[in-house]
Amino acid sequence: FANSTLGTIAEKCVDPILHQFQYLIFCKSSVQTLSDNIKKLELKETEVQQKVDRAKDNAEEIKPTVVDWLKRVEDVKKDAHTIFEGMETAKVNCFNIVRLPNLKSRYLLGRRAAKRMSVLEKLLAEGNFDEVGSIAPLGKMRFSESTPSLEKGLVSRMSTKKEVMEALKQEK
Repeated sequence: FANSTLGTIAEKCVDPILHQFQYLIFCKSSVQTLSDNIKKLELKETEVQQKVDRAKDNAEEIKPTVVDWLKRVEDVKKDAHTIFEGMETAKVNCFNIVRLPNLKSRYLLGRRAAKRMSVLEKLLAEGNFDEVGSIAPLGKMRFSESTPSLEKGLVSRMSTKKEVMEALKQEK
């Protein structure tokens, strides 16, 4: 009984402490893994952005989930870049002789990198969109600058119709 109780106490007390030390010990590998996954996410973002551009060219309305996903990707990328910049400055000069690691900075960076990894993995899983847009209702469909307005289009069609009708009357 005492052995199992001591094991439970050790598990409840020691495991959380060891988990916190992992942020410090594995800081560099966590940041490297984050960097690798950011590259994967950027490729996925480019792929989705190309689909969005094609959908916009086809006068489709972009789905809100896609717009939200792209926004969250940008937020995660910005946060990851601050972590990468922090790794550059995570060393402290000691008497202007030796650069030693700043343990607090490394711990915080390792922790932030580990937390961002779960968000990043979730975004990578969510980024598989078959369709990014849907056909917009006619009233909301946007026209490109090269497309004349509706009134100009009707006027030119009417003038073309008159010219054709006059040409047909002259042939008779």
